[in-house]
Amino acid sequence: MPVNLFTNNPALSGNINAPLYKWTITGQSFVQLTTVQIDVQAPGTPGFATLTASVPSSDTAGIVMALNSLNVGTFYATVDGVGNIFINANSSFYTYNNLSVNQQPQNANWITTGQLATSSLSITAMGMSFSDNRSSTFLGGTGGTGVPPLPPQPTHINATFPFSELANGDVIAVTVTAAPIAAYTFHLILKQNGIQILDQTNSNAGGFFIFDFIYSLNAVYDFNATVN
Repeated sequence: MPVNLFTNNPALSGNINAPLYKWTITGQSFVQLTTVQIDVQAPGTPGFATLTASVPSSDTAGIVMALNSLNVGTFYATVDGVGNIFINANSSFYTYNNLSVNQQPQNANWITTGQLATSSLSITAMGMSFSDNRSSTFLGGTGGTGVPPLPPQPTHINATFPFSELANGDVIAVTVTAAPIAAYTFHLILKQNGIQILDQTNSNAGGFFIFDFIYSLNAVYDFNATVN
């Protein structure tokens, strides 16, 4: 995300008479940060040079560490009284301009398809939902009341979400429910890009069970879930 130079004023403390450079990163998404770029001009040079550094961690500290690794001044972060976050630098040697914080391309997809079925005539309703534990985002689901699918009928979920809502390595919670509340056996088989990554059976008297798995960026998932 491009971060325009916020202000360029004399510093009130620290390096006496050194200008204070300040960039706001309040609206910055901190998912999958990759690099920072900053325009820097040294004395005697004709213009700005754009320098790039890798971000070691996807947070404010990672941005500061990346900038300081360039050895063109000392950068630090501050937060004001209403939660705005700023990157700061004091320098009477270097002149700075724009700062950019870069992320992996915003093309994460959540794609899954499969079936939820039962062979029990006592079950009157079933459901399955997927959610991202990091962002508490509902990713999709299926369910409803009425006669259970006999034989099993495919249930399809196919959706795309903004990159900021889904990141590589997120823990995805799969919740399977059945009604009326009773002791049921839940069995879930999950494949990632055609390779089985989960085969789990659990019994629960409360009518629901939650399975977790680790999401891989832009993978395609297939599930086969049964409740009996």
